[in-house]
Amino acid sequence: MIYLILQTTLIDSESRLLSAFVYPDQITILTTAQHTFGRNATCLYFDCNREEIPGSRFDSNVVPITAVTCPRRYGAEFVSLSFNESEQPQEPIPLTFRVFEDGTPQTIQ
Repeated sequence: MIYLILQTTLIDSESRLLSAFVYPDQITILTTAQHTFGRNATCLYFDCNREEIPGSRFDSNVVPITAVTCPRRYGAEFVSLSFNESEQPQEPIPLTFRVFEDGTPQTIQ
């Protein structure tokens, strides 16, 4: 019973931004809802003052299930997503860097 409630909540709930990770060649933004799988998403990039960086939007897709992959952008400190043009972008979230100075990704041990 609890499983069905949780499953319904995850599938039918509004998607929220959970976290954003910077890797050597990309940014991965994780969302909370599974119903966004395969949908188009627009990556929005923000500077340290949470002002959108002009001309930096990038169209992407939600794959797999709750992740959106976006290219890295110079000056970006925060990111957000929009799932359609009429939708107000969600509150920007900070980037978490997962790259060492030598360019190799960090691993969890």
